[in-house]
Amino acid sequence: MRKAISLALINDKRLLIVRKNLTWILPGGKPKKGENDYDCLKREFSEELPFLEMPNASSLAYYKKFRGITPHKGDLLEDTVYVHTSHNEDDNIMPSAEINDSKFCYYDELDSIELSDITSKIVKSLNRDKYL
Repeated sequence: MRKAISLALINDKRLLIVRKNLTWILPGGKPKKGENDYDCLKREFSEELPFLEMPNASSLAYYKKFRGITPHKGDLLEDTVYVHTSHNEDDNIMPSAEINDSKFCYYDELDSIELSDITSKIVKSLNRDKYL
């Protein structure tokens, strides 16, 4: 099973999501050998969202682990999710070439968006836990 590290970046009850190909996911990715979770997130943010400042490690809170099927390979993925909440993130997010689009969304807006299997599970959990 592949592993990934993701960040639920929440700004005033809105969740940052990014689109790769046709599917919306949380920012993050697969850790490289010897890389800790924060370093993985920092590297992925610099690759995917180079104009958005990555929150510092002390402001991230471990949330939960989720398992789901990946949209492109159809294999099982375990995603370790961290949360950062803020009230002043910039809404003007410019993704890199690796990402097709990015935006902050309220929970009720996410129903009409093509979320990956694992992202859908994460979003429902974040809503149950009153983050969204």
